[in-house]
Parts: sequence; structure tokens; C-alpha cells
Amino acid sequence: MAEPRLRVDFERRLESFRLRVQFEVGSEILVLFGPSGAGKTQTLQAIAGLVTPDEGEIALAGQTLFRRGRPGARVNVPARRRGVGYLFQHYALFPHLTALENVG
Repeated sequence: MAEPRLRVDFERRLESFRLRVQFEVGSEILVLFGPSGAGKTQTLQAIAGLVTPDEGEIALAGQTLFRRGRPGARVNVPARRRGVGYLFQHYALFPHLTALENVG
């Protein structure tokens, strides 16, 4: 069996609940669906590097993007280096980037 293109296994403790996500995707299409507040946006933001899980691992195309609380060195690749596109539903800028970096 080929290695999954995307592997997600993390936990993030939020104010009102604990989000635990685990899935692997090869070349097929994956759909995240659920009621408002179920953690869909948190999951996508964690993959993109916009929020940081409390523990777990995220890997894309064989590259570990995030690892904490697992065997091996801690990893947290910055969002701008992950090669993940993210289109916000509402207009947003990264506050830690310059105007040029936000559009580049």
C-alpha cells in the first residue's frame, strides 16, 4: 500500500471541547462535514499551520509538517513554508506578515 498523501492525527484542546482528528488520504477526495462548531475549520487551519495542535502529527507528501508529543523531534513548519493553500471565507491577513508577504 502506498504512503498516504496526507496523514492527520492530532488533538487540540479548545475552550468548550477537545478536538481529536485522525485520518489518512491518498489520491481520493476527502470531504469534511458536520454541524457548526464541530471542528472542520480548526482541522483545516491546523493542516495549513494557522493554529497549533496540542499534540499529534500532520504529514503531507511524506514531509512532517507538525509533530509534538510523539517519538522523534518536535516539528512545526511555519504556515508560509507548508505549501498548503488556504482560502478564507472572509477576507483576512496574517498579522505577523508585511503587506507584501501577505499577497506574495
